Amino acid sequence: MKPTGLASLQNEVQNLEDELNASKYTQEQALQAQKSARAELFEVKKELRMLQVLHREVDEGNAASDP
Repeated sequence: MKPTGLASLQNEVQNLEDELNASKYTQEQALQAQKSARAELFEVKKELRMLQVLHREVDEGNAASDP
């Protein structure tokens, strides 16, 4: 009966190791997705600032040309 108990424990250890490895993989994917999202957010903010400057310049130009 001991070999069955030992085999059961070995199986449980293997299952836990598999779960841990899967968790690490999932965590790595989440970190990569976060990095990508941060990079995209940076680009979007940069574009927004550029558009705000252009909008302000257009408003100033319109204000200067109004009689």
